[in-house]
Amino acid sequence: MPEGSRVAEIASLSDRTALTAAFAGADAVLVALGVTPTSQVPTALLSQNMDAVEQAMLAAGTNRILVTNTILNAALGRPSSLAMRFFSCIPGNVGRGATELRAVVDALGRGAFSSLRWTLIRGALNARGQEERPVASADWGGAVNSLMPVSYQAMGKWMLEEVAQNEFVQAAPIVSRRRR
Repeated sequence: MPEGSRVAEIASLSDRTALTAAFAGADAVLVALGVTPTSQVPTALLSQNMDAVEQAMLAAGTNRILVTNTILNAALGRPSSLAMRFFSCIPGNVGRGATELRAVVDALGRGAFSSLRWTLIRGALNARGQEERPVASADWGGAVNSLMPVSYQAMGKWMLEEVAQNEFVQAAPIVSRRRR
């Protein structure tokens, strides 16, 4: 992480006071979504607490947020992909995770985070990936990339660049490796 960066763990996404303290002094917020056995309560779900996150960010003077998601998710305003519908039906964490990821996309489509400069990153990630430069495109139509995953390191670098460049504000780019 760049110098001056910090990671904040919040016990509840409904706790505006804790969120505001965590966001204070930040240039941007990077959110990594995930569903675990401990995230079965509504206060752990971003989709259920987007208003609290937005209000806390505004109170802290931070208005830039990047939210990671899956490349399998359709763009805002489009129906769920067949893959997302399939994964949502699987019992346990996989199904709950897919449902949560789609719920965040749907909430953004209904106007959540409307006062923030948000980017929903639909990415393909692989922990064992090599150091490569990801490619981002606004949507599948003109995509020069594919479902090939990028490394966590490459995704992190791209996210930090996007915070500075603001190329994909209120957009849901696809981030993956270029086809070979």
